[in-house]
Amino acid sequence: MVDPMFMEPESGLAWFDRAEGTLHLLIGTQSPSYDATAALQIFSEPMSALGVKRVNLIAAYPGGGFGGRDTSILCLHLAIAAAYSDKPVRIVNDRFEQFQAGVKRHASRCEVKLAVGPDRKFTALSNYIYLNGGGRRNVSGYVAQVAGINGTGPYSVPLADIWSRASEKPRRSRPVRMRGFGAVQSQFAIETIVDELAVEIGADPIEFRRLNVLSEGDVLGTGAPVAPPGLAEMCEQAAAHRLWQDRNSRQKEAAGSDEAYGVGFAAAIKNYGTGADAALDEVAIDAQGNITVTTNVIDMGSGTATTLAIATAKHLGANAAKINTGFLAPFADLQLEEGFKMQPDNPRWTPLIFESTKASSTSSKWVHGVEQACLVLLATGSSARCPRALGLRRTFSRCRAMGGRQARQ
Repeated sequence: MVDPMFMEPESGLAWFDRAEGTLHLLIGTQSPSYDATAALQIFSEPMSALGVKRVNLIAAYPGGGFGGRDTSILCLHLAIAAAYSDKPVRIVNDRFEQFQAGVKRHASRCEVKLAVGPDRKFTALSNYIYLNGGGRRNVSGYVAQVAGINGTGPYSVPLADIWSRASEKPRRSRPVRMRGFGAVQSQFAIETIVDELAVEIGADPIEFRRLNVLSEGDVLGTGAPVAPPGLAEMCEQAAAHRLWQDRNSRQKEAAGSDEAYGVGFAAAIKNYGTGADAALDEVAIDAQGNITVTTNVIDMGSGTATTLAIATAKHLGANAAKINTGFLAPFADLQLEEGFKMQPDNPRWTPLIFESTKASSTSSKWVHGVEQACLVLLATGSSARCPRALGLRRTFSRCRAMGGRQARQ
């Protein structure tokens, strides 16, 4: 089963300024663009007489939830309640109420076949994934997409046949029940069959995986040319851990007691090299030399604000004094054009402008965006506006002239 309800209390505050036609929402969010747009769409019908013209979203820090607040229903409940009220409205859900209100998804079925050669290397994999989307589409199509692009797991497979589909009328079959956003469904099934094969051929489950995980130079199932690093090393470290080394002896010790004991191992990968959304980061330096970072990304308790604040030091030589998360308006001036049809001659094109925050995306795309913004600031900043900019630009010029590791230090 897929259930993004994250078993955390959730709350929000909203009020409607009728004179200005502005609906204000103060919530913990994972996807500020969706929450602001969806709240406004509720009142966009011509017959709506409530007069909501715009939505001002104030993203609480941190957003929290690690996926549970993506397209959360709370913002819509708040928007409707506030639009009908002459006073501010607050909704507070405890864990049970949040579970009742959270979006649910139904069971899935994964049909996996895996072929292994005499050298214990994977030779072929087929993974057919059927997802029950339920009566409303919601994000079922995206769940199916993620299940498909992660359909080979973290493994190198020369021949792969991956197929995934979300339907309101799934095949009648015994489902695989597992939480997650697509990747977990298919990889739970893959890891199960890998374990079964390891037992059948008498291989150590971790060593069996180490032989087959992606390594440098491998191509992912999506065609992405650069595999993630460190998978084999993680297997080696796990195999050397005392939990794994002592698992059989400890299982025998527990055999005569009322408690069962076992140790398992699984390897997984999610969405590596598949991001289609823009990384939107702004870096500014005021007259006193204070650095400010503004970004559309949300800190969900994953340390995003701290990470982006120190990301400026690589090129500017100092951490940011202030960071603004969950901001959308400053990036409207970029006039980006969104669409999945490629526009190679349009520098303002991107598949997605605003997308929800993913828990681990900070360390890759958004840090890169901050670093690139710092370089642009150094290259184009005006010393007339910022007295320190002249010195920074000279430092940058010296670094470029010197080159190499010494300049970076």
